[in-house]
Amino acid sequence: MPNADLRLSFPLTANLGWLPDERQRAQRITIELHLRFSQPPQGCVSDELTDTWCYDTLAVKLRDFLATHHFRLLEHLTAASYQCLRVLLPSDIRLHVSITKSPQLTDISETANATFSYGDL
Repeated sequence: MPNADLRLSFPLTANLGWLPDERQRAQRITIELHLRFSQPPQGCVSDELTDTWCYDTLAVKLRDFLATHHFRLLEHLTAASYQCLRVLLPSDIRLHVSITKSPQLTDISETANATFSYGDL
């Protein structure tokens, strides 16, 4: 049987930062979701949305979760995001969450990117 994976990437905002004043300002982050199906979704054959996972459902759930929480660490934000989405998915779908933020580093003129990944792939 063929493998089936879904990869989804989208921007959101999160109250993230070590210092309290940094957490008060929502900052842009990039979410990357990787779903691995134990068997291809029926939507591969039926072409029906009801036979697969709606991207919007996952994105809205995570957006609403992040709007009500503050995080000091990227690692904690990523693990909490994984837990938020994991409960929506059947156990035979594996999930991996990566989140990227772009912090300003001390004495570095260019913006850096930091990505942390967490999941069961």
